[in-house]
Amino acid sequence: MQCTATVRSTGQQCRKSAIAGAQVCRSHGGAARQVKAAAARNMLEQQARQLWAKTVHAPVNDPLSELAKLAGEVLAWKQLLKDKIGELTTVGYRGMTSEQIKSEVVLYNTAVSQLTTVLTGIAKLNIDSRLAAISEKQAAVVIAALEAGLDAAGIDHSGRFRARQAAARHLELVRSEAS
Repeated sequence: MQCTATVRSTGQQCRKSAIAGAQVCRSHGGAARQVKAAAARNMLEQQARQLWAKTVHAPVNDPLSELAKLAGEVLAWKQLLKDKIGELTTVGYRGMTSEQIKSEVVLYNTAVSQLTTVLTGIAKLNIDSRLAAISEKQAAVVIAALEAGLDAAGIDHSGRFRARQAAARHLELVRSEAS
């Protein structure tokens, strides 16, 4: 892309190429730290948009679990950025006219806001109770299926008791392996 700046001496548009991700060449501000940072963000956003366009987007069948997963991802992202900030020697730098905050700090603040939003949404939706209710319904279905199987097999009371105990042990094993 061609630089969009105007050359002072000629009044014409600059003929140099703009730096990648920006609209100006090095001579017209492309060498400035903030322009380089913005250009890098623009390039990253463009790459993300291209990847997004290639991605297959499946419908969300369990929004409660997906929201809980999202909260986990945002929390992990926030923690990663927190660690990055811990590695910084300064949180800002002196720009041409003022102090500038490093992008890691800005991203961290954004992640904190996003996490707050997601967690507030989860709290308002009472997701823990809803997920527990879903689990209870699933358990009731499994129990009903087990009872139907025991009925069909003509199992007596003591056999049913042993079958329930075995099923409970198996489910506990599955639960502990999933944790």
